[in-house]
Amino acid sequence: MTALDDAFPAWKARAHEVPLHGAAVDYGANLKRAAQQHVGPCPALFRLA
Repeated sequence: MTALDDAFPAWKARAHEVPLHGAAVDYGANLKRAAQQHVGPCPALFRLA
């Protein structure tokens, strides 16, 4: 095992603590409400700009 293997469970736990909608908005996504979900472009595209 490597140090990365040991760190993965802690990283995963921290990721699960962040609401997905909040993280997308933090990266600049402009999401619209559609029924019971939010829709919009992929937030990963905003990191490339």
